[in-house]
Amino acid sequence: MKIKASYEKLAKQRMSDGGSGKGVRNRTFLGRTNKHLADRADVKLTKFNQIEYILKNGSEDLKDKLRNGRVTPDAA
Repeated sequence: MKIKASYEKLAKQRMSDGGSGKGVRNRTFLGRTNKHLADRADVKLTKFNQIEYILKNGSEDLKDKLRNGRVTPDAA
């Protein structure tokens, strides 16, 4: 989660570089950022999205339980 901002910045840069007429074909869309991060963390995209939602919207107690493995993202 800590590197997500840098991935999004890179994706925005690649999108602007890949605009019409510039000839750049390597494009990473913002919607794929979570997929790249999930692959890097070796978890499925669904699980990554669940964890991200909990870290953004969950209570501190729930976040602590998730970090310590006392609760799964599905159960949270």
